[in-house]
Amino acid sequence: MIRNSADHGIETPDKRLGRGKQETGTIRLSAEQAGGNILIIVEDDGGGINREKVLQLARDKGVVAPDVNPTDEQIDQLIFAPGFSTAEALSDISGRGVGMDVVLSNIKKIGGSVHVRSWTGKGCRMTLRLPLTLAVLDVMLVKVGESPYVVPLSSIVETIQCSRASFERVPSGGQVLQVRGEYVQVIDLARRFEMQTETDPENRFVVLCEAEGSAKVALIVDDIIGQQQVVIKSLEENFERVDGIAGGTILGDGNVALIVDVQGLKTTIVHKNAA
Repeated sequence: MIRNSADHGIETPDKRLGRGKQETGTIRLSAEQAGGNILIIVEDDGGGINREKVLQLARDKGVVAPDVNPTDEQIDQLIFAPGFSTAEALSDISGRGVGMDVVLSNIKKIGGSVHVRSWTGKGCRMTLRLPLTLAVLDVMLVKVGESPYVVPLSSIVETIQCSRASFERVPSGGQVLQVRGEYVQVIDLARRFEMQTETDPENRFVVLCEAEGSAKVALIVDDIIGQQQVVIKSLEENFERVDGIAGGTILGDGNVALIVDVQGLKTTIVHKNAA
């Protein structure tokens, strides 16, 4: 991440002077505790992410479909796509399209997440959020189809019964949830994970979650079972990487439950639409 800031973030001295900055760029590395998490922050005062260039490269590589218009947040997350690089030439520092995807993969293995925030012409901040206790996670146990899933409790804002929720359709055909004047993207976990459900839609539940950067997403589940603590198991080390899944755990009754990756579900929507 520091290499990325040095090679892609910090501009050349003449560009910095032309933008009214000091000739020498600065990269700050800091860490702090926030509740049950450790935040590791890499921040630079460079040019920020060139979103137009990133989006065009993503479309050229087939990562984003031509008719899809992702948000700024979704464009920023594209830098974590495997093999993705905006470098025009290889250097001793970066440009090989490997590294950022490895950062995201390894952080997810231990139940963490990465959030990017960029300001055009002013700089970029990357925040790694790691659980203070890497092995144990407080979760909400939910049911999707006939299978148990767990959602990190730290991500959950509130739960709502579908019969009392206010859903609306957008022109593209997608569904959004209206919550106190705010429109939130809806993801039906049964549909997302290609599972059958026989639960009456009115009896299902909305689990309103907050992803990185205060962006919310509404997850539709069949039932809410309750809260508990689970021990995280890496899915990627024992099986393979699955988009939208941060890992797995073994419940007290011996069943395996998958851990929902809230941030991953939001950022893979662009890739899914492109496919």
